[in-house]
Amino acid sequence: MIKCLLLLLPGSNILEVAEQAGFADLSYFSKAFKKSYGQAPQSYRKAHSTSSG
Repeated sequence: MIKCLLLLLPGSNILEVAEQAGFADLSYFSKAFKKSYGQAPQSYRKAHSTSSG
């Protein structure tokens, strides 16, 4: 759950989120995230972001 929230923070990048979640490898983080949430971190961010403009 924390991973999801961190992805939605303005200015956060996926590598930083992966590291904060305890993953040293971005590829492994992406695979684990997709397995848990059904979509890649980038897709999750796009689908759930509330950017205006």
